[in-house]
Amino acid sequence: MKKFVILIPVYNPDGCLIRLISSLIQENFSKIIIVNDGSDIKYEPIFSLIKEIDNCILLEYKTNQGKGHALKYGIDYYLKHLSKTYQGIITTDADFQHSVKDIINIENNFKKDDKFILGVRNFQLKNIPINRKLGNRLTSFLFYKLYHTKVADTQSGLRLFTNSSLKKCLKIAGDRFEYEMMVLINFSKERLQIKQIPIETIYFKVKSSKFKIIRDSYQIYKTLFQNIK
Repeated sequence: MKKFVILIPVYNPDGCLIRLISSLIQENFSKIIIVNDGSDIKYEPIFSLIKEIDNCILLEYKTNQGKGHALKYGIDYYLKHLSKTYQGIITTDADFQHSVKDIINIENNFKKDDKFILGVRNFQLKNIPINRKLGNRLTSFLFYKLYHTKVADTQSGLRLFTNSSLKKCLKIAGDRFEYEMMVLINFSKERLQIKQIPIETIYFKVKSSKFKIIRDSYQIYKTLFQNIK
């Protein structure tokens, strides 16, 4: 049995989610928490399928609250019901932006003294759009200057949390994409080691991306500067 539970926040998912779940089960992940973050009613057939999968725990609420809220909702459930059986959680995205191979690699790199592991992508590859390259470089540079911690990929959703670090996560502010930045800021301030593992850089030109470039980028940079003290 795997030592970690998979947590996937989901909003209006496509067929990738079922394929991801199937691949994770084939790799012997016995518990997968899916948080339906207020998806539209037309996606109900996908969630009906998930309800029939023994390895899955489906958590739902009606109104979209944001990725950060969904993550904390799943973490809270895990701490109350599963933390005595497992060592922690691995979070990943629902659209195969992170491969199952890398999810396994994150778990295999876990050592007993680790508290938090971050999967980091290489944004300098030729197939990555220039705006993504510059955005990643700027965010990492600002994070280092403001919080004195080198983080190669601040927006990676592939993260491993142990039980002790998860308890801190519930107290961290943020309900949308800025929450993941807030986690890094808080861990950096507390001098909690951020172990970084290289992962594959998968870039899809997906029109249905849940990341709204102007709104969510503004919130992320606002979060960077508002939490310096």
